[in-house]
Amino acid sequence: MTSYKEILDKITFSFSTLHQYEQCPYAFYNRKIDRTELNEGNFYSDAGGYMHDIQAQIFANQLNLDDALNYYIENYDNNVCYTAKQSTMDKKYEQGADYLAALDLSELDNYEILGVEKEVHFELQGYKFIGFIDLLLQNKISGEIILVDHKSSDHFLKKDGKPLKNQLSNFEAYSKQMYLYSYPIYQEYGKYPSCIVWNHFYEQTITNIPFVKENYDKTLNWAVDIIHKIYQDEEFAAHLNYMMCHVLCGYRNSCEYVKGEE
Repeated sequence: MTSYKEILDKITFSFSTLHQYEQCPYAFYNRKIDRTELNEGNFYSDAGGYMHDIQAQIFANQLNLDDALNYYIENYDNNVCYTAKQSTMDKKYEQGADYLAALDLSELDNYEILGVEKEVHFELQGYKFIGFIDLLLQNKISGEIILVDHKSSDHFLKKDGKPLKNQLSNFEAYSKQMYLYSYPIYQEYGKYPSCIVWNHFYEQTITNIPFVKENYDKTLNWAVDIIHKIYQDEEFAAHLNYMMCHVLCGYRNSCEYVKGEE
């Protein structure tokens, strides 16, 4: 029996590492146990990451909103290096420009910004965690805390509030991420967020759900359960998925499982 306990005991976990394990234990193994530094990017992470960076600069008052569109255009090629289909690249470029051109921050007048890319550290049952909150707001009148995450993905919910079928896995995963971040928020501010907001910037849409304590409790249990599974795993077998394995995964060009498909 192979045990990686000594290595795992030193890991600081995050939502992304737990999510990666659920998506593909072998990718988790490469990243956290074998500690392979190889990380092959992709167009989607480049373009989405660039938009995240610009928004962080705007909300942190490091980039004037009036200058954001020109900044986006002038620095795009230096930040988005990977390619995809030309039509996809053109669409995302235009969507990013349209979002920044239309961005209105007047609603923020009612809120205090508690954090931008706020780094949080916490422990669950002795396991260390780290997270980064895109935007944390507090209503100046009610004191309610709003947890905001910028997403390049399409909106999650139908008009009736139920998840779209093609977005169900994203909605469930990123809900867990936000509930996980709610734990250090409660530790620091003594209250849970009143709601969770996803800013789907390419679509210029918002997904807004109320904080549900039952879902929060389930998420904390989920996080610990996944860690227990990781400790018990001896094989870290790959979960093969075409989009993930051939486009998104940082190990796609070196993965022995992908090569075995060819």
